[in-house]
Amino acid sequence: MSTPSPASARDSPKAQPRRLRTLIGLFIPAVIVFAVLVALGTWQLQRKAWKEGLIAALDAQLARRRPPCRPPQLDWQRGEYRRVTFSATFENAKEALVFAAPRRAPKTPSKNQ
Repeated sequence: MSTPSPASARDSPKAQPRRLRTLIGLFIPAVIVFAVLVALGTWQLQRKAWKEGLIAALDAQLARRRPPCRPPQLDWQRGEYRRVTFSATFENAKEALVFAAPRRAPKTPSKNQ
C-alpha cells in the first residue's frame, strides 16, 4: 500500500485558482438571481401602487349620485363603471323557455348489417 502524502490537494498551489474559479462560478449566478428578484419585487410594488390608484378612482366614481339611465345619452368613454338606476316590469305572458338539446353520440353501424 502507498502512504498518503502529507500535503492534501487543498493546500497545493494548483488548487488555489481552481477554488477561486469555483467561488466566482457560484457568486456570479447568485448575484444575477438576486438582481432579478430585486427587479421583480420593485415591479410588484409599482404594480400595487397602480392598482391602488385604480381602485381609488373606481371607488370615487362609484360613490357619486346615481343618475337615471337614459341609454341614448350614455357616454361609454366616461360612463365606465358608472352606477345607474332604472325601473322595469317583468311580463310573465312574454317569457320563453330556452334550452339546448343534449348531445348524442353518433350511431355506429352494427356488425350484423
